[in-house]
Amino acid sequence: MSDIDLAYIAGFFDGEGCISLGRKKDGSYRRHYTYQLVVTVSNTKPEILEFLHRHFGGHFRKIKNPSTKNGKTVYVWALLCRKALNFIKTIYPYLKLKKRQAELAIKFYTLVNPYGCNKYDPEKWKQKDLIYNELKALNKRGI
Repeated sequence: MSDIDLAYIAGFFDGEGCISLGRKKDGSYRRHYTYQLVVTVSNTKPEILEFLHRHFGGHFRKIKNPSTKNGKTVYVWALLCRKALNFIKTIYPYLKLKKRQAELAIKFYTLVNPYGCNKYDPEKWKQKDLIYNELKALNKRGI
């Protein structure tokens, strides 16, 4: 993919995309959470989201009952976990508005064991919680 394409995608993502961490209670450690990195883009025009889906994979769907004021159909493209991380790393050099969120997502993945074994490490859990809370604050509307 060309630098021009990646710059366009990053600009579109800066305006329409979201980097977040899903969080739920971990059944094995009742006091702790499991996290899932999520990248999403929503829009009423499916063409660019279909392009993203073709080139980066993930999930593409149409929302049946949109909550838009004008009643237009909304389309959503999403990537999870490692695919989300790879996408973020690919467009990172071109991001402007979501650069901090991308940095946090990349930093988060330095704390994840690549083999899936998550032994309890209090310092890593604390860092994960801090990243989760900062991403949540950055993603609030109006900021």
